[in-house]
Amino acid sequence: MRIISYFKNNKKRVILVPITLLLVFVLPYFYQTLGYGDKQDVLREIERNNTNQTVLRDEKSLETALAVQKAIRNVAQSVSPSVVNIRTERLVKRGNRMRDPFADLFDRFGDQPFGRKRGPQKLQSLGSGFVVSKKGYIVTNNHVIQGADEITILFSDEKEYKGKIVGRDQRTDIAVIKIEPKHELPVTPLGNSDKVNIGDFAIAIGNPFGLKGTFTLGVISARGRDNVDQDAGLKNYIQTDASINQGNSGGPLLNIRGQAIGMNTAIYSTTGGSVGIGFAIPMNIVKRVVASLIEKGVVERGYLGVSISPIPTDVAKYLNVNKKTGIFVHEVEADGPADRAGIKPGDVILKVNNRNVATVSQLQRIVSSYRKGEKAVIQIFRNGKRMNVNVILGLSETKITRKGKKYIGPSQEFLGLVVGSVKDNFQFYRIDKKLKGVVVVDVEPGSAAEASEIQKGDVIQSINYTDIKTMKDFNRFVKKHKNKKGPFLIKVVRKGKNHFVAVEKK
Repeated sequence: MRIISYFKNNKKRVILVPITLLLVFVLPYFYQTLGYGDKQDVLREIERNNTNQTVLRDEKSLETALAVQKAIRNVAQSVSPSVVNIRTERLVKRGNRMRDPFADLFDRFGDQPFGRKRGPQKLQSLGSGFVVSKKGYIVTNNHVIQGADEITILFSDEKEYKGKIVGRDQRTDIAVIKIEPKHELPVTPLGNSDKVNIGDFAIAIGNPFGLKGTFTLGVISARGRDNVDQDAGLKNYIQTDASINQGNSGGPLLNIRGQAIGMNTAIYSTTGGSVGIGFAIPMNIVKRVVASLIEKGVVERGYLGVSISPIPTDVAKYLNVNKKTGIFVHEVEADGPADRAGIKPGDVILKVNNRNVATVSQLQRIVSSYRKGEKAVIQIFRNGKRMNVNVILGLSETKITRKGKKYIGPSQEFLGLVVGSVKDNFQFYRIDKKLKGVVVVDVEPGSAAEASEIQKGDVIQSINYTDIKTMKDFNRFVKKHKNKKGPFLIKVVRKGKNHFVAVEKK
């Protein structure tokens, strides 16, 4: 009776108790099971979903792919320690500039006018390189270190060294740096670039945009690219689609064996970034240049003394020869190696030491591979007959004509200047061919000459009041003063007017 009475008097309380229990115990159970529990199942499923049965079923293909992946890892692990980050600094000093007709225009727009002094400016650049000797020899591109006042070499283990330039070659864009390590350095193995084939794996290691130790993979997409730049004939570029960007310059291009088969040097790009076309200097060329730089500090190249081009179509028809069988001689430099050997204008050069010559770049590259004083047997075609002539090569570069433009090789580099004879170059710079002196055909960026505003087309007529009338005068002066410090007072003729420029050499 009491229970019934209690139920009547506490009806609401009795009803609320089971409802409360339901809310506290039962509903959470359903939430765990239907809601959160479902999420847990999803998470467990994600963790278990770690195999691809389709791939696993093809065990042979998977094993092959894993073996290739392991080989690529081995390349990265073994070579990366010998690839370095190169940081350079140079202080560009701006002295009194020569007055320019456009000076007033620059004044109006607030730019630094010609003829005024400008303070020194510190410029920095980044690049890559790789160790070729455990004793501290490192190779890189010349454009990475040109004009540098200070070179810092940074390894992947964060060790830093100060680098010193051993030698550099502007034509092939190769330089050698020496550091003084306290222990033996890891070395990049060097391969044989002549054995490289299109479709081979290509691996680039470097420091693009300053990002250390970047590893990219691709293939060799072409060989023998000799029309990339003016001196590409000497470099005979390897082309790759392995991603190469700014800062990769000077780093190695490797094969699947972990051997350097090239030095990454340039890219083709419409945006400034990688578009899948990069260029590397073949390692066999790098090794030859590096050996010369370490031995002598400079590169000596064979010099033939001819102006050449592919055989013109009408000439080939007249001679009844295939225009791709040789190189046509247009001019022969008086008293040059070719002239002394009896080569004449109108001859067709077929072979050099039994090596067929099919392109201008190929002839340039072959001749340049020999040193001054070396003998070469050159086979020529003249008056319907083949004959051999013995040539003692000189020192400098073969003069060539390609696509209607003549490139004159440098006689010597001095203060960042490359000069040629007025007779050979007057038509390119609209100067009087009767002018005495030598004409500036190139100015190295960041050099003392560039800082003094010397320009292509300037005719140098004296240095430190020593008359420069011919290339022989210039070569004689350079030989006598190449190890001396400046300043050098240079008299140049530009647009018919004399200018005196002081060029400092540290």
